[in-house]
Amino acid sequence: MLSDIIQFLVNNEDVVEKLQNGLVSLIGVSEEELRIILDVLTGTVRTLSDFWY
Repeated sequence: MLSDIIQFLVNNEDVVEKLQNGLVSLIGVSEEELRIILDVLTGTVRTLSDFWY
């Protein structure tokens, strides 16, 4: 389900903007999950190193 949501958002960038502005919401997605999804899609993810653990 989450992968379907992410795929939809990748293909519909206008919806990502609406999510950021609070104009739409994702049913069944927690606030934390939404924040993580938006961080990844907008490129604002910060890592401590160049390696994934």
